[in-house]
Amino acid sequence: MSNSNNKKNLAIIGLGPRGLYALEQYLRYSSKLSHTQHFHILIFEPQEHLGAGNVWRINQPSSNWLNISERSLEELPNRPEISCASFHNPEFPSYKDWSLGNELTKETQPDVFPPRSKLGTYLNARFKTLAKELIGKDIISTYRENIHQIAFEKEKFLLTDENSSSYEADEVLLTVGHQPTELSDQLKSWKEHASTASDILLFEKAYPIEHLTNEVKINHSSVIGLRGFGLSMLDAMRALTIDRGGEFIETDPRTLEYSFKTIPKVPKRLIPFSLEGLPLAPKPLNKIIDTLYEPTQDELLNFKKSISEVGQGKTNKEDAQFLKNEIIKIVVRVYAELPNKIGNQTNPDEIKRVSLAWLEDEEFQHPLLLNHELKKREVIERFIQMALNRTAISLDYCIGQVWRHLQSTWYDAFSHADQSEETIAKVIALHERLKRYSYGPPLKSMQQLMALIRAGIMDLSYVTDPKIELVETGWKLSKNQKVAHVNCMVNCVLDSPKLLEINSPVVVNLLKNKLIEPIHTELGLDTFKNGLVKSKDRKKNIPLAVLGRLSKGSVVGVDAILECFDGQVSKWAEESVARMLGERIND
Repeated sequence: MSNSNNKKNLAIIGLGPRGLYALEQYLRYSSKLSHTQHFHILIFEPQEHLGAGNVWRINQPSSNWLNISERSLEELPNRPEISCASFHNPEFPSYKDWSLGNELTKETQPDVFPPRSKLGTYLNARFKTLAKELIGKDIISTYRENIHQIAFEKEKFLLTDENSSSYEADEVLLTVGHQPTELSDQLKSWKEHASTASDILLFEKAYPIEHLTNEVKINHSSVIGLRGFGLSMLDAMRALTIDRGGEFIETDPRTLEYSFKTIPKVPKRLIPFSLEGLPLAPKPLNKIIDTLYEPTQDELLNFKKSISEVGQGKTNKEDAQFLKNEIIKIVVRVYAELPNKIGNQTNPDEIKRVSLAWLEDEEFQHPLLLNHELKKREVIERFIQMALNRTAISLDYCIGQVWRHLQSTWYDAFSHADQSEETIAKVIALHERLKRYSYGPPLKSMQQLMALIRAGIMDLSYVTDPKIELVETGWKLSKNQKVAHVNCMVNCVLDSPKLLEINSPVVVNLLKNKLIEPIHTELGLDTFKNGLVKSKDRKKNIPLAVLGRLSKGSVVGVDAILECFDGQVSKWAEESVARMLGERIND
């Protein structure tokens, strides 16, 4: 059993970006106390590069891009100097200063979306400047093991890792990010089917993406099904093309248009599909176009005030209508002012009516909206032209871009909402539905997709809910009298944070020991604003905190990198320091 000279022990399980910021904030608040030497921090993270986590790991292909631009990453803050009698940590620069320095970009230049490994390099460097000082002074210890069990007895936590080693802690913080879930019935049947023949391939997960690049059985005759039509599919698309030696050749730098040059290692065809088959809407090309969709400061303040009142429970809501109404208030003004839009003569009342109808039902048809009857290729082409501001903007595209600018304000105003579980679930469902617009990919990704369509490699014929049969050679996809035989399947659908479906040992055991419980059957666990887990059964809350993806439902912004550096992490750190070290902080 590990302990450190009877000091108070804090265990941080998972040291990706949110765990890193939690560590920094804990040190910042503890440095304000008079006896900082009385604690020790145990860090458990199996990834090689601490701070980066799995998503932003350094040793991944450069074809895995961030879905947030360098321009937006300017909001990722620096770490101020942290100094006290026990330790001294120098300031670490913001992402902008670390990455760009004084480099200036023109508003008309295309936004740059860096490789995920670049952000991972930044995060790891930020951690290493802490570790160098703190490990030497016996303030932190790092362990590369996964924690499998957490028990709480006699006011202490007992942690057990995958090798059955045990550790004692006074407080535990869980910041583990994506967790595996039980395979769906469809994937279970596919797995069994793929095991029957050596020439049938199934990748249960798209990541790590290198598996697709390095698979020797994939060649120029392979026909590959891509289960999912979202951001992960685009990563898989690049892994199977440029990472295998193909080449995207830019043909127009103004629009980022490409052609594609293939080689024998690149598959013959890629066939994506999903239940809805709805294409992603790319983000605007550059700052000057993106600014067209920005709310004003007054609009942001009014939006936050209205949403905060609901979040604080001042009025009870039964659904997401209040959020739709607040979004539409801003959309009406933004759409009316767009210089290049469908229906230039449309009045505000009509914009409001159509916006509300579309937010209620995505199948709603109207001339202001992109026609659902268009072929998927044409929808993608139209979205690309909208992102370039070279065609009339549809109202649905406008709603998605306005919502993207409102999301961080919504995260702050609605997390830990004092509303019913059903209302919270409906609000999050609206957010999820709009993600294909608001979380849309870089324009370059969709231009690459189009290049593969023109090259005859990407086939959208089966993209909307095809019939799938298991056959001797793999899978048979059918749609509109067309048939395709697939010998390799890649699951590009990411596991959702449904607490009851997660099968990682630490979560399974926490549920079994009744230390955590879900806020809703479709969501994550229930937490307070300080990150501590809620329990309906226990009379007293225990010092177990969860920050991030596992608390989806309590917290509404769990997937965005900038939300890893938010106020909830600071609140947890301040209160944890006060609990563990028994001294009030005067900040």
